[in-house]
Amino acid sequence: MSIKREFFYRAAAVFCCGLLLAALTACGHASPERVLRKMESLAEQGDAKTAAQLGRDHLKEQGDALSTDEQTELYRKLIELYEGELADPDAAEELRRQAYDRTGADEFASETPLAEPTPSPAPEQTTAADPSGITPRAPQPSAYWNGLDHFSEIRTDLVGVFPGPEEFVFGDKSIVDYTPVELWNWVPKHGAPESSISELREDYLSRYEEFFDMSVSMMYGYDSERDRMHLGAGVSWYQYYGPSGGVEIVMPRGITTLDNLATVFQKLGLPAEDALLYGQQTYVKIYLYADHVELYAADEGRSMHEVEIFYEEGYGDFCGVLSFGFDNSNLYSYSVRQFREQGKQIVVN
Repeated sequence: MSIKREFFYRAAAVFCCGLLLAALTACGHASPERVLRKMESLAEQGDAKTAAQLGRDHLKEQGDALSTDEQTELYRKLIELYEGELADPDAAEELRRQAYDRTGADEFASETPLAEPTPSPAPEQTTAADPSGITPRAPQPSAYWNGLDHFSEIRTDLVGVFPGPEEFVFGDKSIVDYTPVELWNWVPKHGAPESSISELREDYLSRYEEFFDMSVSMMYGYDSERDRMHLGAGVSWYQYYGPSGGVEIVMPRGITTLDNLATVFQKLGLPAEDALLYGQQTYVKIYLYADHVELYAADEGRSMHEVEIFYEEGYGDFCGVLSFGFDNSNLYSYSVRQFREQGKQIVVN
């Protein structure tokens, strides 16, 4: 698989804000009307940031499968949020251009000319010392592709430094020790129908519970990219109030919602200068293998940051994905999913 495809691929079941999206779209089958209703509900509750991220994620995951009219409705709502509640005209203009490119709708035509991309300054011009006295190193070779400044590297010194499955704890045990139904039962029940989404089929099980300041999700289903079943759980915090809703989440290595992206990377095991470098990126994907680690990063200049760490075959006993989501410096989502060899039938026990 090419670096470009590997880096920019977005699976329909990615667990960040994607946990909510997966619950809303029933294991990848797009339901834009339902996503729009949820976006409107979140915005009415004063959580426009989560509403906007939900819309962005849906367009990333399902964009090619959506009709022009469906894409137009989603872009229209996103632009409304960024021009209104989020007061971010630059993001609104970026979405307007993207919407016009994808739909051709005249309502998205922009009167502002598109500026030519400016190459990144040399590392010595952009590298600033951290207050701790540590300077982030320069990325190895960087280049422009599709408007994104991206880079990658292969490391052998990072093998074995990342947390293992014994640290991926939900409730009183690791996710690897749960059956799908046990994890379903672990998710706290809200009680209000409008705040709960669940589904149980012979090949798919999901549950999403939304509280005033957080949501908790789980899902078990088939992953076509890996040709395996996967079991996952995660949480999103609203307004950054911290955990509640009856659930206390313990993240690996003592990570908390007060940690910024660079701090999370350092707690995960990256050297300080690497943590600062990757802490400046919008997307970071890390692939762990038995004898090396591959890191891919890109900076789109957005406030939303995503981190995915893939535990590949041969790295250890765990095969799965560890994910974090950030809005500016705020950690707002955490999730883990494990790929399993079991067949496509769910055993209720």
